[in-house]
Amino acid sequence: MKKCEIKTRMNRVLIRMIEYSCIFVFLYLIIQYCSGTRVQAASIHNLSEYVQTAYNDQNGFPASTANTVLQSSDGYIWFGTYTGLVRYDGKSFQLINHSTEETFAGTSIRALFEDSHGRLWIGTNESGIICYENGVYTTFDKEDGAPANSIRMIEEATNGDIVVASTAGIFTINGNNELELISTPGLEGAFVVDIEYGENESFLAVTESGELLVHRKGVIEFFSSDKKDLSRYEFTCVSSSADGVFYLGTSKNKVIELTFDGSSYSLVTMKAGNLATINEIFRDSNGRLWICADNGIGYFDNSKFHEMSDVLMDNSVEEVMEDYEGNMWFVSSRQGVLQLSKSRFTDFSLENGLDELVVNTTAIYDNKTYIGSDTGLLILNKNGFQVTNILTEMLTGIRIRCLLPDSSGYLWICTYQDFGIIRYSSDGSYINFNMENGLPSNKIRSAIERKNGDILLVSDNTISIISNGEIIKSYNENQGLGKTGILSLYETNNGVIYAGTDGDGVLRIEGDKITSLTEDDGLAAGVILRLTGDPKFGGIWASTGNTLCYIDDSGIRKIDKVSTSGSIFDILFTADGKMWLLTENEIIVTSSENLLDTESELKYEAIKKKSGLSSSITANSWAWLDNDGTLYLCCGSGVNCINTLNYVKGSTNAHLIINNISVDDTIYTNPGGKITIPSNATRVAIDTALLSFMPAEMYNVTYYLEGQDQEKRSISAHELSEISYTNLSGGNYTFHMQALDFNGNTICDELILYVNKDYKLFERTSVKIVTIILILLAAIALVITILYTKTKSLKKRQSEYKAITDQAISTIANTIDAKDPNTKGHSIRVATFSVEIGKRLNLDEERIEHLYYTALLHDIGKVGIPDEILKKPAALTDDEFKVMKQHPEIGGDILRDIIAIKDLSRGAREHHERYDGRGYVQGLVGEEISLEGRIICAADSYDAMASKRAYRDELTKEKIINEFTRCRGFQFDPQIADIVKEMIETGYFDSYYRKGNIY
Repeated sequence: MKKCEIKTRMNRVLIRMIEYSCIFVFLYLIIQYCSGTRVQAASIHNLSEYVQTAYNDQNGFPASTANTVLQSSDGYIWFGTYTGLVRYDGKSFQLINHSTEETFAGTSIRALFEDSHGRLWIGTNESGIICYENGVYTTFDKEDGAPANSIRMIEEATNGDIVVASTAGIFTINGNNELELISTPGLEGAFVVDIEYGENESFLAVTESGELLVHRKGVIEFFSSDKKDLSRYEFTCVSSSADGVFYLGTSKNKVIELTFDGSSYSLVTMKAGNLATINEIFRDSNGRLWICADNGIGYFDNSKFHEMSDVLMDNSVEEVMEDYEGNMWFVSSRQGVLQLSKSRFTDFSLENGLDELVVNTTAIYDNKTYIGSDTGLLILNKNGFQVTNILTEMLTGIRIRCLLPDSSGYLWICTYQDFGIIRYSSDGSYINFNMENGLPSNKIRSAIERKNGDILLVSDNTISIISNGEIIKSYNENQGLGKTGILSLYETNNGVIYAGTDGDGVLRIEGDKITSLTEDDGLAAGVILRLTGDPKFGGIWASTGNTLCYIDDSGIRKIDKVSTSGSIFDILFTADGKMWLLTENEIIVTSSENLLDTESELKYEAIKKKSGLSSSITANSWAWLDNDGTLYLCCGSGVNCINTLNYVKGSTNAHLIINNISVDDTIYTNPGGKITIPSNATRVAIDTALLSFMPAEMYNVTYYLEGQDQEKRSISAHELSEISYTNLSGGNYTFHMQALDFNGNTICDELILYVNKDYKLFERTSVKIVTIILILLAAIALVITILYTKTKSLKKRQSEYKAITDQAISTIANTIDAKDPNTKGHSIRVATFSVEIGKRLNLDEERIEHLYYTALLHDIGKVGIPDEILKKPAALTDDEFKVMKQHPEIGGDILRDIIAIKDLSRGAREHHERYDGRGYVQGLVGEEISLEGRIICAADSYDAMASKRAYRDELTKEKIINEFTRCRGFQFDPQIADIVKEMIETGYFDSYYRKGNIY
């Protein structure tokens, strides 16, 4: 065979192979297209799971650029800028330079480093290196032996020395602050831009000219220019990992992985996408290798490079740092500072390369994500690639309001134009319901599935029911729906339909009966944006704008606990029992149990828009909550997702710190854990900060001053500011502060400060004791004087009152006695005898005094007895005696309203009662008769027997004694009868009469 024929055949084979290859690729692309796949560059990584925050001189950062970044062990983040050193506490940026701190010499800061002793080392561009320790700045420059004042890199050797790379060589600073130049040949005078230490005091250095120097055992082991495989690279930076591997950045887009093995080395070249002039290489806590370059940011993950797209920083990126909460911080010498934080949300649209669009509804159906927007329907398969089918083509430009997958395997698509509502099946078939086949309107707002499988749909102010593919019923204004539109629907377990209207409150539909609930029934407003059933308590939650109402069998309750800045568009319950309220710019996570408990405070977390939500939630939209707890939110620029069961991103390592303490006009910047303040201080202000750099509000703070505050105070972290106390008394106090995670279950950090305030003179214990004693003595003396004066005056007054009382009652008694000439002096004698009997019965002084007055007035009832009976000189007839026997009751009635003297009326009423019950007026027996009544009875009887009457003479002592003996236990109390006999026998009455007491 000729060579030309062989060549021709080979060409034919080659051409056929090319043809087959093209056909294969063509068929592959068709298959991929039909299955919804697309080809996407694997090296491009978007920021769908991150929140970007840029800081520059336009939003609070005190400089337009930044060269270096560091987080110190106390939690502050430090930035080196061309205008000075910047400290950030999560709330504000503080600029430190010579104008703000006289002892700070630097202006242009190029390097930052914290050593193992917690000292901050600051490399400047013109003033050498500065050490910051305990509020003191110490500068080391050329006057101290440094080869140059322009510092580029700072490291710490294994022996603790500080190693400094400058524009004119490398030097060290030992523990005694002594400088020593590393004079190894090849390093003297070298412009070193980066340095990285390894084992046994070995290090790698990169010079400004792109040379790599390997320094081992005190000598230069080799230069990169001496090695063929290294000499082709212009090196820009060096970094190392924990396993002894060094990473070298180059002026191109190459990263060199360099490994030493004894006296030899090996290298692996990795391509960093399109990034060039690499300024830093940094390994984060997840093992990713971040690349900072002059034209952007990227990272290696398991040797695969991802170049960041849509990033806010893409020019002169100098360094990157990861803080203790997992945030990434980038600095640019042209663009300032960029913070990347793990977002609570995933930008689903960005992640899947979708254009910005207003989303009204989302749903998962047939393992695909359906997105309804103002301009049509999007479908993405489980790999995130767009699917095109008859639905997407048919609904292009059509507004989709709601998507509803039902229990029968259909997807219902509510359109707001000619298509009405579409029932779509996964096999591609569909049925269209609109005005042509019975719907009252083609503008369908939303739809729900009833418990019986029927579909309930809303078109403006009409509700329709579709059952088994047919429109079976519609409710409109004629049936009582009203003229306003319907915004939401809910069906209870017993089939009652509740409809939220656009101004007429809530309509309750049970069969054909429609009733309304309005503001008069307790609703906060007439516009009802959403109705949702409570899975635990069985009631219905209603959104009336920015207020919630709860409807159950007991009526309507307005929930005043929660108040939002915007309207509540949706109410959802997640698998863990939490209640999610979706508003325009934030999501409130709480529980229905807490909202309904009127006694407890509101417990909630607000997930703010700045936590990563790419745009505001669409009003009246229909979010989708899948079985895994992922919530697909409808937003103004696309779809955002959040995991409702695990939405806390980043660590909870926030650190509490005291920035300074102000005592009147004196500021203490490093108080440590204890401070003593003078006795004359009037105000103490503690400036605290929670060093958290998360964009979300993840923390709450509690604090109290033990010895001053009665209870803890609780605030959210963003409200934390200067805490002040005024006019503290001398003594010891303890300031407590705790940072808690958003639900209050975990203490993330705790701060304790001991405050001692010196005592004023009169606050000292000894002075207090003496002062108290003197005050007590003076008070006692004053009280005694006052009491003596008052007692003396009171006694005098009481004596005067008693004399008046005695005279008044005696006058009354004498008046009574004067009516009967036979009883002159009778009342005073009975009173005197009664007092003596009372004394012998050991009655107390007050009771004896009352007994005296009672006995004086015992016959006051005689004023009601006619004179012809009272003054009759002979014995009374039976009828007259009956009248006479009325005087005890008359006397009791006269005296019954006088309560100041105890038993006064009983003395008058009972002095004729007998011990055996045969007396009058009441026939009382024994001790049923008051003691006063029994005493007066005996005294009255003695005086009657011892006195002369018109109808008889007085009785002898013997006869009186016999009478008291005979009547003992019958007429008289036995004990009192014995006392009277004793008084007779001992001559009491004789003595009484001998003293002239004869009336």
